[in-house]
Amino acid sequence: MAAITIQNVDLPVVEIEGLRVVTLAMVDKVHQRPDGTAKRNFREHRPRFIETEDYFEVTGDEIRTQSLGHVFPPRTPKGILLTESGYLMLVKSFTDDLAWEVQRQLVNTYFRVKKTVSDLHVVLADPARLRTVLLAYTEKVLALEAKAQFHDTVAEAINCQSVQEIAKVLGTGPNRLFRFLRDQGLLMRNNLPYQQYLDAGHFRVVERQYKDGHGESHTYTRTLVTGKGLAHIQKCIQSQGTGYIQTDSRRVM
Repeated sequence: MAAITIQNVDLPVVEIEGLRVVTLAMVDKVHQRPDGTAKRNFREHRPRFIETEDYFEVTGDEIRTQSLGHVFPPRTPKGILLTESGYLMLVKSFTDDLAWEVQRQLVNTYFRVKKTVSDLHVVLADPARLRTVLLAYTEKVLALEAKAQFHDTVAEAINCQSVQEIAKVLGTGPNRLFRFLRDQGLLMRNNLPYQQYLDAGHFRVVERQYKDGHGESHTYTRTLVTGKGLAHIQKCIQSQGTGYIQTDSRRVM
């Protein structure tokens, strides 16, 4: 017999006409209420409940023929089975902390699980609907991939500056700084960093695109300096003397 645990209380899974339902005794048990509490509430407000929508009433014969004997006492003449809507109507007066948590768990892990499984079976049995669902998921995946690629591009530039921007910070010109970085063995002749300094996190190399006058796209690489790289460059400058690259009165600290 299938069962589900709610707040350390084991409840059998009960279904009728394809819907998951609960007995009044199950409501008392999971909400830790005195026996008969749910039955009394249902009896007082029964005119407000709609049969087959909020509840089902089963006879003793139906209890036997529909294998419901495990949820009703022996020789029960009639039994009430509450649907999700009927259960929520019945427990409106239950406002303690336990009641709120029980309601949430019953709705999310008991009543609605059956509907989700049923919907999945319907989709799998209908090729047209299955194709529509798969296309929708494919579009979502492509959109997420585009967002991830954009995020990676942005992340590459976070806390990074171009050599031209670093040159301004250091009070020198970009050509002079490029030459200094090549002389120090940080950059190659094409102004791209050596692999060891990329691996060390001093530089990043990003690709950029531009269109020429004919509308054709071209790709070029650009060297960016990280915060860690700037600190390393400053140490190199200090070891050579600040006058080595400066062109104005600012000093490298």
